[in-house]
Amino acid sequence: MSTIPERPRGQDAVLARLESLAERSRGLEVPKVGDAAAHGGVPHAVLFVGPAAVGKHVAALWWARLFKCATEAKCAPACVDCKRIAAGSHPDVLALAPEAPGKSIGIDPVRDLIRMMSLMRMSAGPRIAIVRDAHRLTIEAQSALLKLLEEPPGSALIVLVTENPAGLLPTVRSRCQAFRFGAVPSEVVTAILLERGLERPTAERAAALAFGSVGKALALSPEVVADRDDLIFAVESLRAADPGDLEQLVASLVERRKQEKAGLEEVLQWTLLRIEAAHGHPPESESEKLGPILAATTERDVPRLLERAERVQWTLEALDRNANAKIAIRDLLLGVGER
Repeated sequence: MSTIPERPRGQDAVLARLESLAERSRGLEVPKVGDAAAHGGVPHAVLFVGPAAVGKHVAALWWARLFKCATEAKCAPACVDCKRIAAGSHPDVLALAPEAPGKSIGIDPVRDLIRMMSLMRMSAGPRIAIVRDAHRLTIEAQSALLKLLEEPPGSALIVLVTENPAGLLPTVRSRCQAFRFGAVPSEVVTAILLERGLERPTAERAAALAFGSVGKALALSPEVVADRDDLIFAVESLRAADPGDLEQLVASLVERRKQEKAGLEEVLQWTLLRIEAAHGHPPESESEKLGPILAATTERDVPRLLERAERVQWTLEALDRNANAKIAIRDLLLGVGER
């Protein structure tokens, strides 16, 4: 693994824009609000938006490297600035993130960040704050962050990274220039997995299941993929008249949610795959267990599958609002099993 932040793959268009901004700003202070054009075109606050695990946070570290590397990022792996950025120990590159997956970022860490951003820089280039999973900021924390966005120090650059911009206050979003990241092409994901030592069939299947997310593809071990196949097969085989199977599947999905493992999300993605297959666009690869189900899907199935997808999405939203997981999931599966 590299000891310096590398340019993420599969995001060439947005990275070219970021690289141009960094190059034009060398030797200049990062501007205050409304003054970007006079200072190399770099806004003082940016929003990196896109699906989960497509390289947004990696891009934030890589962009920080372009500003802070003493050798203009054309350095050897021994470069001190770049190694510190990768390790999270550079004095001018500050990181803020939830303490654990799914946790919120409260007001106290934001107050500490604001205080540290006001300190004198230790090296050339801006002092940079990278807020990962910015949608996890509480309302109070976002209100406090507004002070930094509205009155940033002259050398401040704030990077908010999120997969859910709707979780940010409109006043926060309006003070940031947005840079949108898309899904990573399947062939790029496959190449990354091959470099990690996976066999091509496994790499291609994981890339197809990851929907453009490098992070998800890397997490899809053969065991995880097999578990996903078993879950989906159980859903497809469900009959409401068999209460034993129903309760077993409900318990499995509830437990997955407690462990923050994909469950209903996989069912939703599979349902969308079936809809695409019905319209003549099957996935690049599928397992022997699920392949026949896809092959048998026709346009006559589309209305039922659309209804299922809507029900799964509604259930996920209800669970995010802290609905009773067991009741919500059972209601969903009762509808699926009746078909």
